[in-house]
Amino acid sequence: MEAERGAFAYKCIELAKDAMKRKPVEGKRYLTKTNSINQLVNNWMLDNDPVQQFINDCVEYAPGEQENALDVVQAYKNWSYDNDYKPLGKNNFKNKMIKKGFNYHYERKYDSATKKRLPRKYYFTNMMLNENANPEGRINPVKNIYGFNK
Repeated sequence: MEAERGAFAYKCIELAKDAMKRKPVEGKRYLTKTNSINQLVNNWMLDNDPVQQFINDCVEYAPGEQENALDVVQAYKNWSYDNDYKPLGKNNFKNKMIKKGFNYHYERKYDSATKKRLPRKYYFTNMMLNENANPEGRINPVKNIYGFNK
């Protein structure tokens, strides 16, 4: 009996999925997604998406503005540690932010005096960190001894 419980639940879920895919026929009942089910699914997805929670807490959409990518990553890491989440790595975080609609770009300037290229600076565009964000702290030291992304 115990061993069959999982298979039974799986079969029920598969049948429900199939029923929801069927086209409605006049006069017959069929399964639909109600507003309450959609709301519960959205709440569940938000509870399981720390990057979206970080955006909701610490980021403001600001067309034409740009924020230093290092500051955004450090603010995300600090927020993650404060909220008991394991932070994503830089590349995974960057890719999630791009999927959420933020642009990511870099610029590399040329120093005419020394005739050398300066280090690249990376930015997230169309956003600003709000007062809840903390780009300095445990992860990002106040003093940047290496001289990059200043």
